[in-house]
Amino acid sequence: MVNFNYNSVLISQITAAIIGCQWRIKMIHDPVTLQVFKRHGQSMVLVETDFQKMARTKAVLSVLIVDRSGSMQEFEKLPEELVNKHIDNLKLETGAEQYVMVITFADTPSIDINLSHCKSAPKLDNYKANGCTLLYDTVYYTLKSLYHIRNRIPRALLGNLKIVIGVFSDGENNPPEAFVDRDQPRKLQEACRRVLETGKFDLNSYGIGIDAGNLARKMGFPTDADHCITVERSRAGVTRATDTFTQRTSTFSMEFDVD
Repeated sequence: MVNFNYNSVLISQITAAIIGCQWRIKMIHDPVTLQVFKRHGQSMVLVETDFQKMARTKAVLSVLIVDRSGSMQEFEKLPEELVNKHIDNLKLETGAEQYVMVITFADTPSIDINLSHCKSAPKLDNYKANGCTLLYDTVYYTLKSLYHIRNRIPRALLGNLKIVIGVFSDGENNPPEAFVDRDQPRKLQEACRRVLETGKFDLNSYGIGIDAGNLARKMGFPTDADHCITVERSRAGVTRATDTFTQRTSTFSMEFDVD
């Protein structure tokens, strides 16, 4: 009778472990969507399932937030070409798995490349500069969404995912009239504080012809030289900014101890 009870307990423990494992797998695969820029009329969504799948192995997500306001017109299709170059370079990485997301902003934000593995990511082919500079709103809602969606990842897997964000802009926040009275600097700075506390977000500012340190301070991003890069307002400057971001993303990939 003693042996039977022992075996019963053992079987119960194994069954509970299997059920728990099945629950965790189900949680990873259950698709849940989140509207990112709903108030701006955007229909694109982030898929929480993607974050959970990513975190099963060592992974780096690079998020490019690129200015496409009217002042960027002189660069024509160069930002588009450089984003695609960034993705192509990360395809060659041998460390952590590389994922990418591309968000541009003018009068409204737009998710131009949704969360994708770099090896299967589409090309950016619709970049056209025109309009105002909805900087604070775009960065705020991006950070807020990434923070909340990351929290859906099982705790045991959280350490596997590093999120590297680069904001590329040639000007100050200059939103359309409908958004001028919003208290976004304060909200954005608080969002930055919260994501930085996780230790898994790396926030970078790239000023194109403007002081990147000043840009970072207003957003709440880190202001040290590693995270703030000011480049000249030229095609060479825009290229250097993007190349620097690619190198920074690669650095985090190599830091992971991947066999």
